[in-house]
Amino acid sequence: MYRHLVAFSLLLASFNVDAAVLTQVKGDQVLIDLQGDSSYTEGGRYLVMVGDKKKAVVEISKVKGSKALGKVLKGTAQVQGTLAPLPGAAASSGGSSSGGSAKRMAHSSRHRRGSSSSSMSYGVLGGYGITSQTVAVTKSGVSESVAMNGNSMSLKGFVDLPISGDLGVLGRVGFENFGVTGNSPSLGAVETKILYLSADLLLRYNLMDGNFRPFPLLGMGLHYPLSKSSGVLDVQRISATTIFFVGGGFNYSLSNTMYLHATGEYGIFPPSNDVKTSLIAIRAGVGFTM
Repeated sequence: MYRHLVAFSLLLASFNVDAAVLTQVKGDQVLIDLQGDSSYTEGGRYLVMVGDKKKAVVEISKVKGSKALGKVLKGTAQVQGTLAPLPGAAASSGGSSSGGSAKRMAHSSRHRRGSSSSSMSYGVLGGYGITSQTVAVTKSGVSESVAMNGNSMSLKGFVDLPISGDLGVLGRVGFENFGVTGNSPSLGAVETKILYLSADLLLRYNLMDGNFRPFPLLGMGLHYPLSKSSGVLDVQRISATTIFFVGGGFNYSLSNTMYLHATGEYGIFPPSNDVKTSLIAIRAGVGFTM
């Protein structure tokens, strides 16, 4: 009888050692000790058990040796929680899975990670910009170039729409307040102020997966003046104009559904014979996954 009890205890101990265990939990990311079990695969989904209670559902995003990284899809994961098969899901396909199937699963898992890379999201952001404008003027037969500098403030709503994989479209609509001041020998102190209604359309490409996702930006916007005043420009000629953007930014996950969105951009208005205008802007805000 004693020998049977010892054998049964050793069997239970062996089972507990082999079960994959969560060793770290940070936000929606978890680190898992696979305990040498090679049947866990990237893209597999599992229950997190604490005792006999189901606490969360996690998806394995990366396996390296006896360790794995995972993302919490539902519930609240806890350190020392163990993994169990998820009913109705192909959680573990083992080492006999075909290479093509494993690659497709890993690829699918890769693009599910990140709040704004795999599903449409929306948000709001504010911005501050440094503006510059050079105007060629002629007064009393004398031509001169007036250099002006100033700043801009913006408030815009945005929508981030994935197109394919890491490629997506960033659409923004809002207000941009443009202002510059300068001095002219013939005109004295001059100032230009324009409040624009703006609509921007930009392409972004995520360079990394995970909580921090940097991306380059490229696109253009349409600016329509709602109010305007200038001591150096012909106000009647200030009309709707385009602006071309190049820059970059990042999204940083704050939770499963919310993320920080920030960009840095250089914008240039199409130059004319007498006016050249540019903008350097930093924008930041919060986005929400739908």
